[in-house]
Amino acid sequence: MKIYFDGDERDNYNRILGYIEVDDKDYNEELLKKGYAQLRYLFRDKYKRLDKYRDAEAYANQNKLNIWSLKDYTTPGIDDGWNYTSR
Repeated sequence: MKIYFDGDERDNYNRILGYIEVDDKDYNEELLKKGYAQLRYLFRDKYKRLDKYRDAEAYANQNKLNIWSLKDYTTPGIDDGWNYTSR
């Protein structure tokens, strides 16, 4: 397992902010693509992997996978001050 950083390594709550790779696979992207996660709490406009993460989230949403299969559980891409904005 490897952790890569794209800016700050920790947030205000001392949580690690990194990309996780396991066996050369992007674990964050896998969670998004399978519908087990969503993009949230982004405070910068551009992270290196943001576009592919948006695509992975969109795929899960379009295919109604896991959290995306639950009615009104979540909404992708809203600009509520905590989520990312559209491309």
